[in-house]
Amino acid sequence: PGLYLRQARRAGRLGFVGFVLLSLGVLLGGVAFATVQVTIFPYLAQSAPKLLPSNGVGPDIGFLLWILGPVLLLAVGSILLGIGTMRAHVFPRWAGILLIVAGVLFLLSLPHIPSPIGDVIGLASNVVFLVAFAWFGYALVAQGKEPVAAPFATAEAQTSR
Repeated sequence: PGLYLRQARRAGRLGFVGFVLLSLGVLLGGVAFATVQVTIFPYLAQSAPKLLPSNGVGPDIGFLLWILGPVLLLAVGSILLGIGTMRAHVFPRWAGILLIVAGVLFLLSLPHIPSPIGDVIGLASNVVFLVAFAWFGYALVAQGKEPVAAPFATAEAQTSR
């Protein structure tokens, strides 16, 4: 949230939409998928193994479609937030560029074909994504606290005295 709030006025609607999509992608892809892996997959492995990715042959189409949503949200959200960040000129330009590159790499990793190239693209997308957010975090800390404007009602009450 700090990343978006620091640049909310300047990033505009594009930055907001990117932030929302990216947040949903992280939530669905990270939290929901991890929870399913720990709770539901072990049960399915015993009772309905055909619903899980095939052993050594590659993922089933249902599994691919289930992963497709969060990856698309991550990809599109990263690209839009990266563009919004570059337009806002609040954070270093290269952090926004890295976020866009991560989004493109997420899109390239979508086929989920088990291969060394697919693994490298998947790893690269995650590394670039995390480096971008590390850079944003450093910039947030290094910039210090930004003065916050008074809420409208408070400002109006102070000027009407």
